[in-house]
Amino acid sequence: MANITDLDVQIVVPIHDPSRFFERMVTAVLGEEGPDLRVGVIAVLHNLGVDEDKEVRRRLRIVEKTPGSLRFLTVRDGIPSPAGPLNAGLESAEAEWVGVAGSDDDLDHGALASWVIQGMRRNADIVLAPILDTDGTLAPTPPVRVGGKISRTRRPIADRLYYRSSPVGIFRRTHLQRSQARMTVHAQTGEDIAFMARLLSNGGQRKSPRVIVADPRQGAYRIVDDAPSRASTKRKAIEDQLCGVRGALSSSTMSILTTQQQRALGTKILRRDLIEILSQRVEWGDITDATESLAEIVEQIQKIGNCEGYLAKSEMNLLREGTSPTATLESIKEALQQARQYRSFSSLLAHDWRLTFSRDAPLRYRFASKFAAACYRRRYELR
Repeated sequence: MANITDLDVQIVVPIHDPSRFFERMVTAVLGEEGPDLRVGVIAVLHNLGVDEDKEVRRRLRIVEKTPGSLRFLTVRDGIPSPAGPLNAGLESAEAEWVGVAGSDDDLDHGALASWVIQGMRRNADIVLAPILDTDGTLAPTPPVRVGGKISRTRRPIADRLYYRSSPVGIFRRTHLQRSQARMTVHAQTGEDIAFMARLLSNGGQRKSPRVIVADPRQGAYRIVDDAPSRASTKRKAIEDQLCGVRGALSSSTMSILTTQQQRALGTKILRRDLIEILSQRVEWGDITDATESLAEIVEQIQKIGNCEGYLAKSEMNLLREGTSPTATLESIKEALQQARQYRSFSSLLAHDWRLTFSRDAPLRYRFASKFAAACYRRRYELR
């Protein structure tokens, strides 16, 4: 039987629904076990009934390769959020490297082992995994600096790592403890924004963590959408959509960040999270109560500094329209379409023209995103 403290890496997999094919991820992780790599899974059974709990345990025992490599935790908090089981699983982990994964998703064979090897070679604190989306393309996050090896050590600000909210990959357990990173409780989506901000800021310590982006040639984390529904794609009330953002902007998170880190996080939330929420609500055909809540968030971010100055003019026009009390669904839809015309003048010029050539302004940000997408794709195709 494997001793928990002897494991090299443990992956936390929360299970909320016994109808899902959760064996896929657990099998992928445990399949990485080898003579030089001791792997474990912490399956967190979340808000399941007694019979459902028994059924999940029975099904997972079948795929357990090494006795002791699979641990079960039960969390019954009555909260429809992945934060509770993820926090519980990470707090109970004892391996040198830890990570989280969705029960619906999958890993390329050999990917986890390669992340551990790359992390050890680089003496990294965080190894960010390449993410293969449902359409077969690699996500262009983070949009790192152009030049050099993809897997070189990265700097959180210079390499725009705050644009990467997804924590998939692995991180040293000692770094997790030092940064006091936790998922935002109650958040149904975006629970990982504050979590990653703390990891990347090293819990407020002056020394930056050592972060690498894993080489896509060694495999990726695969998003799978064959489940009837995913929590991240369900229609939600605006406050449920914003819970993770509010957690990231809370005093407990922002107080440990430097001015630069606050600006990087604030700019990312404006450009990615709030615009994504507006896009979802246009798709749902519902902006009820959204504009007022979004306006509160924008106003809060404006107090950080000139975050909005780094946005494209079209992005800022969209946020203005999306936070206007007189906005209509059609007016927001029109502003969204303009913001998606990435080659237009208004999408390339910074809202504050003095920042046009800054790192987070549209020109350099979009070029870095395209560079990252091309590099990740090309290296993945070389597998």
